[in-house]
Amino acid sequence: MTDGPRVTFALVPEGTAVDDDFWVRRLCLASISLEGSTVYGANVTQKGLGDPAEVLGILLSEAMGDIKGGATPVGVARLDGLCKWISDGIRKGDNALLEELREDEKGYGAVEAIATDTPRAGHSVVGFGTFRDGKEGWEKLARDFAVKELNTETKLFGSKGILNTIEHLADDSPEYIKSAGGAIATYSLK
Repeated sequence: MTDGPRVTFALVPEGTAVDDDFWVRRLCLASISLEGSTVYGANVTQKGLGDPAEVLGILLSEAMGDIKGGATPVGVARLDGLCKWISDGIRKGDNALLEELREDEKGYGAVEAIATDTPRAGHSVVGFGTFRDGKEGWEKLARDFAVKELNTETKLFGSKGILNTIEHLADDSPEYIKSAGGAIATYSLK
């Protein structure tokens, strides 16, 4: 998705020597990265700044202004919290999309296994087969999560663009699998 050198836009306290990378990293209040025309890695480290999506919106505008050659900006949003949202929906029984997915017993069982990090009956791990069987349902739920803007990055990119795709297992790091089942969302930004 990236097509150029990485540039990080950072919000730091006034008076920070921006030519000193150590202090910029140490005192960074919020940041966002740009590679070519792809914006990603939105992060707020100082929670007292206000609404994170608004704070990051300032950095996003700066990043988009730095895109060269009239390329269409693309936002990549992590879907942190997706597993918890799905698990809560399973437990409470208050998610209409989950209820709809129950018609596909195999797919629903896989979605439940991914969300709760609990192997399906007859399985010893939540492995590749589980992610394959749950792919369609997981992508639908991830799209719903993104459209509802249920975390900072979906709120940020959703306010500045249009949701394009859900990428299944785009990040398979163990901690991200537990948070979002590996899914990310891409946006066309304007």
